[in-house]
Amino acid sequence: MTSYLESHDESYHQFLTEAQDLLASIEQDLLSLRDHHTPAQVHSLMRAAHTLKGAAASINRDAIKQVAHVMEDIFSALYSPQAVIDDRVEGLLFQGYECLRLLLSAELKHSAVDEAEVLNRAASIIADLQEILGDCFQEEVPVLHSTDLGFDLVQSMFETGVSDRLTNLEEIMRKNDAILLLKTLQSHVDVFLGLAESLNLPGFGKIASTTSQALQINPEQVMLIAQVALKDFSMARDSV
Repeated sequence: MTSYLESHDESYHQFLTEAQDLLASIEQDLLSLRDHHTPAQVHSLMRAAHTLKGAAASINRDAIKQVAHVMEDIFSALYSPQAVIDDRVEGLLFQGYECLRLLLSAELKHSAVDEAEVLNRAASIIADLQEILGDCFQEEVPVLHSTDLGFDLVQSMFETGVSDRLTNLEEIMRKNDAILLLKTLQSHVDVFLGLAESLNLPGFGKIASTTSQALQINPEQVMLIAQVALKDFSMARDSV
């Protein structure tokens, strides 16, 4: 049976791979944001930051989680039609991105980084942006539809992110490793909870929260819980 450390390493390596992709997505969206300041572009930034926040939380990387949360709040302000992406705002956005890059780079290189200094820098960045953008931070985030985004966001996320994680869960179940399965299922459930919240899918969120509670109460029944969860999540995905 795989040791706890080995199972943790598998989840950790999965996080590193996903985090690099999300960071690259944020960078590309920021590079084109001034020319394409659209709801779809902002939502892509929000989605990447939110997913990175959840992924970091699942492996207890609190500094990355906190900075990703700060960036998510910053991106939400950019939905406002009053938000102007000028040189100063663009510079601060890339400084926020750099905070995330520094933390992730330290993970990849197994090197030290002053997390407190990075967190203070991130706090300073959002304070500067709040001063510049003002009431944009107070506006309610709009509910976006497919016509706003140019594609069906929910369908896209469920065809890729959700389906990929369910496929991964099936693969882990076949390994018959309870410790690895417990870690994997909880990680996926954490992501699904965030996804359900951001896409306003209470039914999908209920499956995720029920699964999480079952794992906490009866972790020794992880295989049975995984079987039920896989069936329910698959049905919910098809329904969505």
